[in-house]
Amino acid sequence: PEPTSTSVWDDLSDDFTLSKKQRLVGFGMCGLMGAVCLFLAVMFAPMVVLFPKKFAFFFTFGNFFLLAGTMFLVGPARQFRSMMEASRLQATFVYFISMGLTLLSALQLGSTILVLVFTCIQIVAMAWYCMSYIPFARTLAKRACRMLRPLCSCCPCFSCCTPRRGWALI
Repeated sequence: PEPTSTSVWDDLSDDFTLSKKQRLVGFGMCGLMGAVCLFLAVMFAPMVVLFPKKFAFFFTFGNFFLLAGTMFLVGPARQFRSMMEASRLQATFVYFISMGLTLLSALQLGSTILVLVFTCIQIVAMAWYCMSYIPFARTLAKRACRMLRPLCSCCPCFSCCTPRRGWALI
């Protein structure tokens, strides 16, 4: 018989398997920490001008803990594969880059405006990522944006959304 070849990762994954109860406890703990962090971020939101570092920290780590919680349910390898699927890849990268830029804007640059911009990008990227799991959710979101487009046509910020140029982001 031919010897079977196992990788180091296979050996490690066998050693670090979690029971269903451990997965649920990990999910619950991460979910609770995420909810607490997001609650604290909401509490600092009215004072974001005075405390951009605290807001950015709690908001970003709240999202990180919520994402980590889902890894307990499905496993990190499966979660990573799911995040790298073609339909989610762009939202995944935008989400993680915006998380890093939110923290960088707050901790290194001290820019409240950039913190708010990258926080908004985080929210949109996470929503777009989550909609990829719901059948037709992205299609409905695109239709809603098209219906709302005339309301935004007078705003110079939405000049890229004119019918002749199309949607730049969607």
